[in-house]
Amino acid sequence: MSPAKSRNSNIDALRVIAALGVVFIHAASYADILPFALFNAITRFSVPVFFMISGYCMLDKDYPVKNILSKALRFFLILLGWSAVYCVISRPENFVKELLLGPVHFWYLYTAIALYLITPMLSVFCKNADRQTYRYMLALLFISGCIINVMLMTARFPLLDEILQKTKIWAQTGFIFCYLLGGYFKKFSFSKRERFVWVTIGLIGVVASFFAILFTKSDIAISFYSPAVTASAIAVFAVVQTASNKFIQKVSVLAPYTLGIYILHILILNYVSQPLFSFMQKGFVYVLANAVVTFAISLGISYILKKIPILKKTI
Repeated sequence: MSPAKSRNSNIDALRVIAALGVVFIHAASYADILPFALFNAITRFSVPVFFMISGYCMLDKDYPVKNILSKALRFFLILLGWSAVYCVISRPENFVKELLLGPVHFWYLYTAIALYLITPMLSVFCKNADRQTYRYMLALLFISGCIINVMLMTARFPLLDEILQKTKIWAQTGFIFCYLLGGYFKKFSFSKRERFVWVTIGLIGVVASFFAILFTKSDIAISFYSPAVTASAIAVFAVVQTASNKFIQKVSVLAPYTLGIYILHILILNYVSQPLFSFMQKGFVYVLANAVVTFAISLGISYILKKIPILKKTI
């Protein structure tokens, strides 16, 4: 959601890897079931990782309310501005409605704004909670936001659904879980043993996601709330956040352009990459070609816009 004032190469590399993952998710959405299943299983970690990065960067700091409101307003104006661009290109029947809703992938910006607004409360908890209390809160959020939410998505637990309707529990606690989890990893860090355990669980999560997508063909299998997806996100975060090599340094330099990549990639995918590769079968090579070209062009445009003073704050 917001870059740290002093750059952290590992976190910046995570931003870039997550942005690439998002591009692959959307490139794979037009592919046959086998490449769709494989690329989604591998890259669904990306959105939870984005929220974990935000929590890692923000929850150990003190933010005056005016600063929070300023950040939230900036994100909302960016959302409206780029929604207008999408609307001009797509020319929807209800311009105002589509302007406020934005293209489908802009849901992330609305969620980011909501997390900005509750950051002062969450940061107080993050800074003052001991390990046991923090883990208790994470466990509650994981159960309500991931496990129970996925159970309800199956529509096989009507009584549980009615009970939760009475509790008025917010269904989106899965993303609060990811946000607070990022703060937890900043405060307590990973031990080598914990990193090994999470990488193992994450790999199992990727395999489980692949077969769930392949055989159920259900949106539940690719939910960002899925425990399998959450496990893979933690594994990626653990590996990259603690890595130390030249690759991390090289990748991290692209971090300032990740918001632009996120905003632009659907336009590039729909109007450039897909038409360009429309002659290809919808297999693995098709997804790779679409994703790489989309990422590269979105990165290039973001780089150019960042060089223009009047536009650099819009992306």
